[in-house]
Amino acid sequence: MDKVKSNVIWICFGLWIFVLLGMQTQQAHAASVITLVEEKTLYTEQAVNSAVVGKLSANQTVEVILENNMEGTSWFKIKTWLGDCWIYGNESVMHGSFSEVDISVSTLKTETFFDAPTPYPYSIYSLGNGQLAAQPIQVTGLNEFCYLSSNGTQMCEPGWYRIKTWLGEKWLYKPKLKELIKEEKIDLTLTLTEEELLYEQPYQENVKILLQPQKIKVISLWDTGEVAYRFRPVIWYKIETDQGFRWIYPRHLTLANVSNIDKNVELPTGAKGYEHPDFEGESSWVEPGTIKAFEEWLGWLHVRTSSGAIWVNPEWALKVRPIGTVSSEEFVKITADTASYKMPDSMTVAHDSGFYAPQEVQCIAKWVAPNGTDWYLIQGFDGDVWVKS
Repeated sequence: MDKVKSNVIWICFGLWIFVLLGMQTQQAHAASVITLVEEKTLYTEQAVNSAVVGKLSANQTVEVILENNMEGTSWFKIKTWLGDCWIYGNESVMHGSFSEVDISVSTLKTETFFDAPTPYPYSIYSLGNGQLAAQPIQVTGLNEFCYLSSNGTQMCEPGWYRIKTWLGEKWLYKPKLKELIKEEKIDLTLTLTEEELLYEQPYQENVKILLQPQKIKVISLWDTGEVAYRFRPVIWYKIETDQGFRWIYPRHLTLANVSNIDKNVELPTGAKGYEHPDFEGESSWVEPGTIKAFEEWLGWLHVRTSSGAIWVNPEWALKVRPIGTVSSEEFVKITADTASYKMPDSMTVAHDSGFYAPQEVQCIAKWVAPNGTDWYLIQGFDGDVWVKS
């Protein structure tokens, strides 16, 4: 996919600042560096009662020779014009570098500002010092943010932005900036299953316009690289409307590139139908037979029934009710050793033995496995399950 680059960044800021603002996570420089958030005292040894050599002013980057963590405190041996010295590493020291810049950018949403960078932004220990509404801002400094990856490698990316405000210089942590939107052209049709908010730009606040469930043509997308609740990727989609280009960030199920079809489908043992192709919510039963499908998506078929349109999954239906399944009203004895299964397969345990109290229940279907095992489909309190004799 072709990347859509912002001419504003290229023309106004130059290539170097585009790289600085839009750089992806990368390995840190071979030499370890830290940034001083506040003025630091230089010591001859890693002890506050050792001789004082001098002081270093804030917002400068120094090279680290040695880092020593002892009982919850950190000391750094650094290179200075006075020779190698030690500084005490509390919250006023951050891993990474600092750069003086002078650029104009625009925030996309209300941001929390801080009086100074902190290792734990937005935690209960650092709630910020105020709010800044979405607006153009002047950035005067960038503090590189570093962390350890899962394999122990130090990774760095721009994290803290020093900006000019009516209260003086303040800091923003990883603000959402218009200049950082990276669009990818894409040929994609999305089917919205629920109402979605329609934004003039990503992260816009106080949005009230709703887009009704429908199929929409996506022009481009922006994968932010972030994840939301349940590790769902944060992806914004740009679409064209009668009001111009707009953005959506689906909060509900969306279906990509649903195919229009017109074919008859055989359901030899019937199937459960759902409002959406996701096995969620209430289901309705479709009797065995032939039914007409008008849409297809990842093995799911959208079919019309006398009670309306529903989604069925024929392949899954045959796993839940294999060929040879017949209706039955036999009574089955449940004991303390009886386990239940999602389908007539011992590898698909729904509930371990002992989940259901000993009792006799009437089944709704029966299937005899090739090895002669009798399987019975019963109605459990959380859905249909199989038990075997």
